[in-house]
Amino acid sequence: MLARFFFASASGWVAVILIGLTIWLAYILRSANAERILRQLRVRNGTFVEGMLAHIWLGYLILALALAHAVAAMSLPEMARGNQAGLWFATLAFALLLIQVAFGRQLAQPTRAELRALRRSHFLTMCGIVATVLGHVAFNSSVVRLVFQ
Repeated sequence: MLARFFFASASGWVAVILIGLTIWLAYILRSANAERILRQLRVRNGTFVEGMLAHIWLGYLILALALAHAVAAMSLPEMARGNQAGLWFATLAFALLLIQVAFGRQLAQPTRAELRALRRSHFLTMCGIVATVLGHVAFNSSVVRLVFQ
């Protein structure tokens, strides 16, 4: 029981950290200086998508980790006492993660005409993910409850 609680808590916090890292990495990899440095290191001599592989794979990892977190947390008896608003935030966050991965997959092979709209949708979905994850953490995190009691 304690192991499941620890995994549910740890996987959620790791996912939160990876979300921040993935967002940061996207902006670093897109910057002009990063492009120049990566070319000099011969890390990036392919397409833009090849240069974003770390960002892409972290997105898949976040989705898998969020699913593992949900399964572990939902199997805990304490879930019955969980804040319902926080659970709705979590449900919406997971749905947005699925949509985000779909947008990301489309961005890997865009046509020029849809590139701008896809990037905007990917950005707005990221904003929604951050907002709903923060809502979920605020309402349901046992760590936050301990700190702010």
